[in-house]
Amino acid sequence: MLILFFVRAIREVWIQFMQVVIASVPVFAIIGAYLILFTIIFYITFANDTNDDSFVTLGNSSYTVFILFTVSNYPDVQLPFFI
Repeated sequence: MLILFFVRAIREVWIQFMQVVIASVPVFAIIGAYLILFTIIFYITFANDTNDDSFVTLGNSSYTVFILFTVSNYPDVQLPFFI
């Protein structure tokens, strides 16, 4: 009997999780659209820059824009101001 309770509880959690995922699809679509839009804009704008190779190809551009969106390079940007 206890096993059936846990299976039912697990099933209800998965149902709720899938409802949240389905409700979040438009948000992820908008984030993806912004990622693609800014990738194309930065590629067109900075593709001919000879000083930096961040936007030379669309692959490099999308990687650089993803890094900028997720702020995973924040310590590199912020650290010189603390020293």
